[in-house]
Amino acid sequence: MGKLRSLILIALLFTSVYCACDYTISQGNYSGGCAQNCKDFDTIEKAKAACDADTSCQGVTFSQKGSGGSASTGASGNGWGYQLRASQSTSHSPSGETSWIKGQCQPTFECDFQPYPGQYLGGCFNGCQDFKNLEDALQACRQQSGCGGVTFSKKSIGGPNATNAFDGSWGYQLRSSTTASGSPNGEDSWGKINCSNYQQGDCYVLHPGDYSGGCAQNCKDFSSLSQAKAACNSDSSCKGITFSSPSGGGSQSSGAVGNGWGYQLRASSTTNHSPSGENSWVKTDCSNLFPCDFLPSQGYYIGGCFNNCQDFKTLAEAQAACRQQAGCGGVSFSKKSIGGSSATNAFDGAWGYQLRSGKNLVLSPNGEDSWLKQSCGQYTQISSQCIYSYNPGDYSGGCAQNCKDFANIEDAKNACNADPNCNAVTFSQRNSGGGASTGASGNGWGYQLRATKGSTHSPSGETTWVKQSCQPATTFPCFFQQASQGYYLGGCYDSCRDYSNLKDAQNACLNKSGCGGVTFSKKNIGGSNASNAFDGFWGYQLRQSTTPSLSPNGEDSWVQVCLNYPALFTGCNFTGQMVAFPPGVQVPSLNLSQYHSLYVPSGQYLNLYNQSNQKGQATNYSSSVSCLPQGFMLMIQQPHSISTHKSVENKLKKNRQ
Repeated sequence: MGKLRSLILIALLFTSVYCACDYTISQGNYSGGCAQNCKDFDTIEKAKAACDADTSCQGVTFSQKGSGGSASTGASGNGWGYQLRASQSTSHSPSGETSWIKGQCQPTFECDFQPYPGQYLGGCFNGCQDFKNLEDALQACRQQSGCGGVTFSKKSIGGPNATNAFDGSWGYQLRSSTTASGSPNGEDSWGKINCSNYQQGDCYVLHPGDYSGGCAQNCKDFSSLSQAKAACNSDSSCKGITFSSPSGGGSQSSGAVGNGWGYQLRASSTTNHSPSGENSWVKTDCSNLFPCDFLPSQGYYIGGCFNNCQDFKTLAEAQAACRQQAGCGGVSFSKKSIGGSSATNAFDGAWGYQLRSGKNLVLSPNGEDSWLKQSCGQYTQISSQCIYSYNPGDYSGGCAQNCKDFANIEDAKNACNADPNCNAVTFSQRNSGGGASTGASGNGWGYQLRATKGSTHSPSGETTWVKQSCQPATTFPCFFQQASQGYYLGGCYDSCRDYSNLKDAQNACLNKSGCGGVTFSKKNIGGSNASNAFDGFWGYQLRQSTTPSLSPNGEDSWVQVCLNYPALFTGCNFTGQMVAFPPGVQVPSLNLSQYHSLYVPSGQYLNLYNQSNQKGQATNYSSSVSCLPQGFMLMIQQPHSISTHKSVENKLKKNRQ
């Protein structure tokens, strides 16, 4: 039966309502009163998330344990922590505390979908409306609070809106129940679970309390920010989004969210203060925006000015500007008098978020705070080294690695790629496999490694991916994404061997085939080599998967990512800040003397020009350069431009300028 799709846990939007709130920093002040007995956290992000979910919490104060309540533990170290507070009012702190005051909160949604092979979800949603593919069905379900999930089923056992949209016999139907039951008809289901307020980054800068002037599409509005961003992305005349009322919009404003408000498309990238409490999101240039971590450091400054210590009104704007410049080392909240010529005290006339060039933190005698840039990279996964044919309703005979199984098809393929004795992956039941089959995907099923290069009809509805051709493995420079807080990576690498600190764990995982990343976890939910090396309770464990899953145990993870396209690095041997050139990305002019190593994958090459628009003298690089101490300097020192190409044999050509 040609119906079983790969059952991969997918993070998507919508069911229960959660809130993501805006916060205004109040430097040198504290917020009075406790929320949750001044419960504290080790990071501001965790504290904000907890405050978002608690209506009695009106702010967060970075304070000492002795200044909080019974739930204050000094979670951040040295007796300090990010404490939940009850008041929106702040007062001057004699001990140098800092507060973040909660502002307007917007609804935001994210959900997981749990695969249930061989099971159905009861009840029709919207008459069991069905779709041609799983992605469209999940997209429709995530937007409806009454939709419990998707069942791959037939019109005859569905509802009036089922059409067998998939192939004339089956379709992906919307169902109302979240409870799965065994199917006598061979159905499969995906139930909606674990809704939370997880949000991924994008190319918009938040301007709380501001509006963007002018209408795009007559200020057409939407019921969610994600829908408005999608519409704005596809319209070049749209420069931003303002959460506003119809009276502040145009003829297409309808108050789509409810209570007379909606996310309106706007035409200006300039914002102004709103007397009615509007918020705006201004579209930014995504072409060279690399996601970076910023390490917050209370009471420290970053030395050296970048762009003459240009400063910004908000931290978000300063970090967005810093991300796009390889020479920017981070942001310091500082004063014009101890900054550079471009500092204006943009925050409040006395302070501003300044761009700095240094790579180290220095204790500040002036009460500055800083955010040091680190772990930059383009978050692009490596495609599989091997091509697989999809054979629904078939199994592959014989075991590879005793039919070791995995929770998802991508992890299974990665393991099969690395094993010359593995020729296929079969999604099968544990009792149909070998000694290493565990039912890793749930309900006794898993993606098992098989030895036979071929497949045979399965009477039990198995599905197989047969390995076809493989490309030689290539070593790419690797790095780690920013932390996925509250998520774990499945599967043990080296039996979940753990380390006392993140750096050692990442070094052990780096460039190792099969190691997908690091999870901060406990021995009892790890493997035989886990020892709780961090503090006797937790450790930084090596894991196989590169797909984060929501953790019920408060784990955090870091995913390893490797490059398969050209990249320049500010340090020798592919270290330091990176600017990468994936296909289809526009590249601005760069000062090439700042870069000291170049990675070029096999079969590709990079042209560096000494004039804009790919003019002037060009130098061609068809292989990597590990170190040029003076940087990539050409005879004429002018703004440089770049073009990247695939090999002529592949007849692929991609230009950058």
